[in-house]
Amino acid sequence: MDIIKLNEYEYEVAKQTEDELVKIESMLKALDERKSQIHDKLRKNMELYGVNKITTDTMTITLVPESQTMKLDTDKLKTEHEEVYIECTKLTTRKSYLKVNIK
Repeated sequence: MDIIKLNEYEYEVAKQTEDELVKIESMLKALDERKSQIHDKLRKNMELYGVNKITTDTMTITLVPESQTMKLDTDKLKTEHEEVYIECTKLTTRKSYLKVNIK
């Protein structure tokens, strides 16, 4: 069975495939929210008790402390030093991918 088909003048996704994708995306969203809640609770408790690392039979949880980092302001570089910006940029190819938005 094809998962896409031409219907008059446009392509459609097979109903079974569409339903499955909607269900999976919904499940992933719920799981991601739950994972985020658990991570937040763990982080807060580890900070509260001064724990940096927890190791179990199945995982290692490491608290990475807040830190500062340096970032390049590419917009500023492009406007104030355009020749350097152009000289230091390179063209890369991004692999194709699907973007699915569930309504």
